[in-house]
Amino acid sequence: MFRILLIMMIACTVQSAKFPTDLEKCKYDDEKCYINVANTIMKRGSKGYAELGLPVFEPLFVNKIGIDQGGDGPVVLKLHMKDVNIHGFSGVKFKAIKGLGKNIDKAKIDLKYTQPIFQMIGKYTTEGKVLVLPVQGDGNCNITLVNNDCHVKLLTKKIEKNGKSYMQIDKIKFNFDTTDAKIVFENLFNGNKELSDTFNLFINDNWRDILKEIKPAMSESIAAVYKQIINNIFGNIPYDELFTE
Repeated sequence: MFRILLIMMIACTVQSAKFPTDLEKCKYDDEKCYINVANTIMKRGSKGYAELGLPVFEPLFVNKIGIDQGGDGPVVLKLHMKDVNIHGFSGVKFKAIKGLGKNIDKAKIDLKYTQPIFQMIGKYTTEGKVLVLPVQGDGNCNITLVNNDCHVKLLTKKIEKNGKSYMQIDKIKFNFDTTDAKIVFENLFNGNKELSDTFNLFINDNWRDILKEIKPAMSESIAAVYKQIINNIFGNIPYDELFTE
């Protein structure tokens, strides 16, 4: 079993926002337009989109994120990260955006995208067991996933504010596949370099087995970040003002 650490993210919020004039407004169910607009937004990672309530996301700063995974499986791990910079969102390319139409109450939205690099850099503390090796340490860490195919499923709900309708995410599921992973934990085992080097070599040689164990918890952590970002965007502008008939 695993438990997700509460995630707190620095994000910009906007009151009484308007749809940015430099973005194309799409017709309902125009998937091609949705994809073009979404990809345009992602390219602005270093600036964000304050008008939409979207923070700077290249990199995206997250205060805290972590995984507590217990049980008797091959990976028993507490991994907590803080002051995390997540890199790679400006490289996102959307391939599919389905289900985004006029109905915003219990709508099922399906997103698919590729992301060449997903990288988390920050401070960590960890203890537990990874496959056959015990682990303990605190310091700097870098977790990089390469060539990612990602799939997000959203269930929406409608909320009313001041007589206008806004879309919010009620439930979210995130899944991904990756072709490679690079993981570096500094200052393991009270700074014992020999043990640290051995452990880092081991986890990088066995990253597929390790990722298989922690992937559900990691996916939920990422989904929680996405949910906050998406709700921040759609909570700023009435839903019908995002589209053109």
